[in-house]
Amino acid sequence: MTGTILLFGTGAFAGRIACDIGATARSPVTVVIAGRNAARRDWLVTAGNARAAVFGTPARFLGAPCDLLEPGRRGRCWRRTGRM
Repeated sequence: MTGTILLFGTGAFAGRIACDIGATARSPVTVVIAGRNAARRDWLVTAGNARAAVFGTPARFLGAPCDLLEPGRRGRCWRRTGRM
């Protein structure tokens, strides 16, 4: 079974979660990192995919632009990923 995780934010905690998932996933999972800082979001996607490759885990990371300060934005971010 394949799962999807929508990870909001691009800060240090989100980075830690992404790298941990990349290193420890046992089942196929897609992690969508949603955040407004494009450079950091792209770096987290690259780092997560690199961790998955190094550790041989079935995790895949994607990025989605999202500004959570806009009203109603969370639902639109989730729908944009095409995972609903």
